[in-house]
Amino acid sequence: MLMVVMKLASPHVNPLQLLNTITVEKQTFKGLMYVTAQVNGKDIRAMLDRSATNNFVAQREVDRLGLKLSGNNSQIKAMNSMAKPVHGVAEKTLRIASWQGSCSMMVVHLDNFDLIISIEFFVNAKLH
Repeated sequence: MLMVVMKLASPHVNPLQLLNTITVEKQTFKGLMYVTAQVNGKDIRAMLDRSATNNFVAQREVDRLGLKLSGNNSQIKAMNSMAKPVHGVAEKTLRIASWQGSCSMMVVHLDNFDLIISIEFFVNAKLH
């Protein structure tokens, strides 16, 4: 009868060895999370961003969505860019799937997005 005795040098596992054992069968999510939302009954593509502190709508969408703006003379600064003016704030009903609620949106210049939904949506919709 042959007996093999293994001696472990340390009870700890090297983190890189542990990472090598983790495999992903299928990656179902890449990049940013988008949904189709409705503002004033009009569809708009929205990006969900749990790290955003406010909701933002692109200035170019104001007329199409029929938004009425309240005055605002503040500015917003994104990382690695100059401060830009907030053109106003709109308070409207936002609908995403079966959830519907009042939403305050800051109107700003957005290059790549039409609507950015912040953590406020996740809290109000109880999705956190």
